[in-house]
Amino acid sequence: ITHEGNGAFPYEGELLDTQNAQVAPQGADIVEEVLRHYLATDSSVIGFLRTHRPIAYVLLDAVPRLTQCFGTRTLFKLKARFDESGTQMLYGVIAWHGGISEVRDALTRFDDEWWLSRVQSAAGQLTYTYELV
Repeated sequence: ITHEGNGAFPYEGELLDTQNAQVAPQGADIVEEVLRHYLATDSSVIGFLRTHRPIAYVLLDAVPRLTQCFGTRTLFKLKARFDESGTQMLYGVIAWHGGISEVRDALTRFDDEWWLSRVQSAAGQLTYTYELV
């Protein structure tokens, strides 16, 4: 992770898990790197990531924890939607092939062990959820 000498990250409001983060790409490369780990079939996702770069860093930082909690064969997707107030939100969707109790347990573990301590860094614009497939 590239950071300034005072310990602050060069992108405002971003908090990364420095123990698990790898060297993060900059600029347009960050969107490409996110798309290596998450499936995004909607162009609005790419637009969202380009205009909300700190969210892209959060998404990248989440990858090791997601694979730890949900497994390396699980597909992670991104969907951009507008909420009831008209604010655009990004959803990290875990495509789950198992039972509902297993995915709920895994999501609770992900939340408790990682996400809840970092949710502030997403500024309310990213939510993780699941879908049964």
